[in-house]
Amino acid sequence: MALQYLVTIDCARPEALASFWRSLLGYADKAAPDGFESRGEYLRSLGLTQEEIDSGAHAVDPDGILPRIYFQQVPEEKVVKNRVHLDIVVVPDGADEATTWAALRSAAQRAIDIGATHLNDSDDPEDPFVVLADPEGNEFCLV
Repeated sequence: MALQYLVTIDCARPEALASFWRSLLGYADKAAPDGFESRGEYLRSLGLTQEEIDSGAHAVDPDGILPRIYFQQVPEEKVVKNRVHLDIVVVPDGADEATTWAALRSAAQRAIDIGATHLNDSDDPEDPFVVLADPEGNEFCLV
């Protein structure tokens, strides 16, 4: 039996980074439990301080199918290239080269418009992708 997983990203500003990824992926914030106006209200009811609440944030697939992402505040800054990164699929299956690069460029511009930084484009015609970094410097690819 396959196991479900969730992705955790260490970061300095969890809510800001979660907001970027929610926008990029079409994800949503984790919903508040029934009877609460917000997750913050719920977490305060459990006795968490505002500092503890601010130390993490969520991005969830609104359809509940794709992996959740948790953003965890850590004190240290990112200093080296990621050993693991996300590949975001933006190119339709079977697309020709022109359609592929049009989809990649459009998605890259949208990511840049919400805070990503362009790092590199693939020069391999059989493996087209664009490398970007999120607002905290975590690399990801558009494929």
